[in-house]
Amino acid sequence: MNNAYLNNQVSILKQILLLAIPIVGTFLAQKSIQVINTFMLGHLSINALASGSLFLSFYLLVIVIFMGVFNAVNVFISRALGENNSEHIGKYFIHGIYIIILVSIPIMFCMWFLPLLLRFIPEYASIETSTLQLARAASFGIPGTLLYLLLREIMTAFKLSKINFYVVLIVIPVLIIIDYLIVFVSDSTNKIALIGYSNSFTEWFLAMGLLTYAIGSTKINSQIFSRNNFKLDLEKLNDIIKLGLPTGMIFILDVGMVLTASLLAGYYGAVSLAAFQIALQLTSLAYMFPMGIGFAVTTLISHQYGANNFGEIKKIAKIGINIGLGIALFILVLFISFGKELSLLFLINNDSAADTVVFYATRFIIVAGFVQLFDAGLAIANGVLRGVGDATVPMYYSIICYWLFGVGGILVFCFLLHINAIGIWLGLFIGISSTSILVFIRLQNKLKSPALFVKG
Repeated sequence: MNNAYLNNQVSILKQILLLAIPIVGTFLAQKSIQVINTFMLGHLSINALASGSLFLSFYLLVIVIFMGVFNAVNVFISRALGENNSEHIGKYFIHGIYIIILVSIPIMFCMWFLPLLLRFIPEYASIETSTLQLARAASFGIPGTLLYLLLREIMTAFKLSKINFYVVLIVIPVLIIIDYLIVFVSDSTNKIALIGYSNSFTEWFLAMGLLTYAIGSTKINSQIFSRNNFKLDLEKLNDIIKLGLPTGMIFILDVGMVLTASLLAGYYGAVSLAAFQIALQLTSLAYMFPMGIGFAVTTLISHQYGANNFGEIKKIAKIGINIGLGIALFILVLFISFGKELSLLFLINNDSAADTVVFYATRFIIVAGFVQLFDAGLAIANGVLRGVGDATVPMYYSIICYWLFGVGGILVFCFLLHINAIGIWLGLFIGISSTSILVFIRLQNKLKSPALFVKG
């Protein structure tokens, strides 16, 4: 093995890590924003907390679908950078803006009126008013949220993911101060709505922070804000939708399967649900690492795709997957070795049910460790395929495996075989592992031939 080869491998490793580490940090920091809002709503009332849970579920769906759509913008801008085609860079950004303009009002409309449907569901009628107040106040942040997601992808495409991380770090203490003043200092009788407005302010703060940087950056400004880029180009719009919607659907199918599993966990009672949530939260945190690596790999491969560099694509894919699987193996060992200790972090020691929750959670965490091992490989393999414009077939795999094998497996284990709540995790394992195997087979076939570069 010669020195030139080793140097190339080390260079690719550094590129992936330098791009991925700030992305992972950004994801973790954004998750903490959700935790802060949940914490503050919980200190208002049980109804406020329940309303926040419903609102966050809807908001998560919006974020997930547009993470996929705007990741497609990243792909095409990264390709244009690889091709050294500055005209396409600005056009894809502007058409991302057009998508935001097109969808913002319908989403805000849904947030204004969908909570009214809760009055027809007896179990939720008591939180209709608080959910309506929160959703309507937070709806003003929707354009800011979408603009932030788009700009975050622009920064990543230009290999400036650390800027995303810095902006989120700045907003966290601002959010804490505002929410603290609302919950613990303010005399307002409508604190739930104020929390919603605080959420809107936070989203716009994030978007304006990145926009300010983009305008001030010569590297970015000169390529995306040209007057010639504003002309509507249906081909560019079609490119984004054709790749972005399947990507967003993959994310939604994953989230939907997990949300379904969470609902079914409640069938076994509060103890099983609490144990399931502990394992789920640990797995969600673990997933931030391969997800960040997957997004970094998508960007780097898109650059090389634009430059028609097939050899580098294969190397980036191999190294990225190895990094992700290495981290996932470490987490698996951590979950197996310290499942009990990790469970106790979520519990109050004097709770009478704590020992029982720990008993179940420890076992759930072990299975969850194997789930995240396959999920890590899947996240990065999908990232590679996105980079070469392949998301539709993986979406079909997700539909079949997540919902037929995953959710179907949960129902078989829990209601036919009666193996209790552990069957939920076994179903998730089958759904994710089968998807992972199919995606890996497709990836291997893609990487065997330079025919990968047949574009369009």
